Amino acid sequence: MNVQVFSQIIKVNTYRDILFSIIYILIGLLVVRLISFLLDYLKRKLKDKIITQEIISIIKSKIIPITYFFAFYLGINRLILNDILKKTLNYTGLFLTLFFIVTLIQRLLVFLLRKYYEKTGRDVSKKQIFDVLALLIKVSIWFMAFLIVLDNLGIKISGFLAGLGIGGVAIAFAAQAILEDFFSYFIILFDQPFKVGDFLIVGDFLGTVEDIGIKTTRFTSLSGEQIIFPNRDLINSRIKNYKKLERRRIKFQFGVVYQTPLEKVKKVPGIVKDIIDNTELVDYDRCHFLAFADYSLKFEVVYYVNNPEYVKYMDVNQHIHFRMKEEFEKEDIKFAFPSQSIYMAQTDYLEGQENEEIV
Repeated sequence: MNVQVFSQIIKVNTYRDILFSIIYILIGLLVVRLISFLLDYLKRKLKDKIITQEIISIIKSKIIPITYFFAFYLGINRLILNDILKKTLNYTGLFLTLFFIVTLIQRLLVFLLRKYYEKTGRDVSKKQIFDVLALLIKVSIWFMAFLIVLDNLGIKISGFLAGLGIGGVAIAFAAQAILEDFFSYFIILFDQPFKVGDFLIVGDFLGTVEDIGIKTTRFTSLSGEQIIFPNRDLINSRIKNYKKLERRRIKFQFGVVYQTPLEKVKKVPGIVKDIIDNTELVDYDRCHFLAFADYSLKFEVVYYVNNPEYVKYMDVNQHIHFRMKEEFEKEDIKFAFPSQSIYMAQTDYLEGQENEEIV
């Protein structure tokens, strides 16, 4: 078969045409070698720029193979060929060109995304974004290449696209909840209201984010059980994210008994301030006599803990309470607790009644 094709080419073309075709192929091969040499030269010249070197390597791995084909294609295309051979050559050129261009664009975009991910930090959420974007890029590029191939094969893609549109609408109605969770997943990834490892409070539920999936997000609660939220519920909820917390504002109240002398009541804010000022990781804000409460003289204290960890906050809070108890006992200042005092007295009227009964 190959011998027959070759014989037919020689029959319908002059030796001069064949010679020029060979010359064109040789010139094309020289151009390819020149391009390869220039790329290698640039790579050596820019040896200090690792990213540029990698980009050049990617370009070379995709450009050089297709230029070899074009060198052959330009030479052969000068000859008179039968329709079948010409169409085969054209379609082969189209498929190879699309393949190498698509893989080149795909590799470059994925490479740039990977470098951006490495530059901004290798956390789990950014890795998820990178994986999703890389997949979307690959699918989109290959889908466009598929449409170009169909169009060049003479297939009308307008009807195909219309069918995809109608089918997409039908699928969207049938799987509305699933798609809502799916798009909510992308909102979570790109907007990043929380990440894996964050401690959240969502309504009455609280826990640490363990996994952000396409449909659901999974928490581990403080008591150990797993809580599963649909992504759309999280997007539509008010979320408290304690991972973003850099310092805690602590406010608490306490009371001392009404029998406390005024001089000692005035000492209370100073005692509390000295305790907080001498505690590590804490910034004092204020301590005030707040109100005359039902059973106590009420004070309010505000301070900041310069550490986001909950255990550290509890350690600091405990230390301050122990020190307050210790100092108040030294000053004979008593903490108040809910109590009532009942005073009983007899009136003259009741006494008169009792006397009458006795008589």
